[in-house]
Amino acid sequence: MAALTSAETTYKSLSLSSRMMFLFAVFLFSIAIDARADKAAVDGVLASVNGEPITLTDVFERLPGTHPQSLQEAIRDPGVRTALDAIILEKLVQAEATSRRIGVSQAEVDAYVDEVARRNQLSKKGFEEALQREGRSLQEYRRQIESDILRSKLASSFLKNGVGVTEKEIDEYLEQSSDFSKEGAKLKLRQIMVSTGGRTEEEAKERIEKLESKLESDNSNFASIAEEGSDGSESSQGGLLGVLAEKDLNSAIFDAVFALEAGQRSKVVRTPLGYHIFFVEERFVDGESAERSEEVRNEVRKILEDRKLESRMRSFFEHEIFELNAVDKKI
Repeated sequence: MAALTSAETTYKSLSLSSRMMFLFAVFLFSIAIDARADKAAVDGVLASVNGEPITLTDVFERLPGTHPQSLQEAIRDPGVRTALDAIILEKLVQAEATSRRIGVSQAEVDAYVDEVARRNQLSKKGFEEALQREGRSLQEYRRQIESDILRSKLASSFLKNGVGVTEKEIDEYLEQSSDFSKEGAKLKLRQIMVSTGGRTEEEAKERIEKLESKLESDNSNFASIAEEGSDGSESSQGGLLGVLAEKDLNSAIFDAVFALEAGQRSKVVRTPLGYHIFFVEERFVDGESAERSEEVRNEVRKILEDRKLESRMRSFFEHEIFELNAVDKKI
């Protein structure tokens, strides 16, 4: 399930296993014999968001393993604090989304779950069984996905106007970045990667060969095949690794692409990560030609825009969203 774990990296896991539900029920039964002494541990309010309380019970539902036996122990438990912070942020996101009439349909959640299952070559039943093997329920996984999609939509609503990047900022990036320095050849590189993590050697080799067979002779569909089947984190960008200096490539990649012209792809290459096919989309003779390329400048513009958007999003979710709502954290 390595690919499943990778596809979930974009987003943070807050899952709840059915086994923990049973343990939690046993825990509640065991402390019922002394309700007066341990009532605070079950019903203690740890925080509130816009007047809505978050209890220790709410936090316990997010925690695997043995739970603290008292409120004092819980306060000292870093796992409790982490789970509490996650619940607070979820409630803040929900409050902001509600105020802006932003929602998530079940069809959107279905589509996301289906896509993750497809990328892992699993049926619906097989996907649910895979989750169960990792101690997760499909219901809780769907709740997590719904929350993540809602957060993404909320971020998009604040950033829909984008951010500005000046030509001067692009020039400065080109001058300072080693990838665009004026020394040595550069190439715009894409890859299709099949990880051997979670697969046997035979399964990984069969998969990369299947993807290779789908490629057109002129490689015009390389990006779409990479997006469809690559395990690399850059698959959503058509396997784009960026504009790279040849001198900075590791030996395996360098040997695979050194003799390739623009528009050509490599044979299947084996590395410690798995199997790869590389595609040289464009070559630059030197740094000057790379700097003059409008395509490269547009790529740099996107890099800088992404950085600014990431900074803006971090500021909103770490600071501004708390200022827009009433949060009372007691531990």
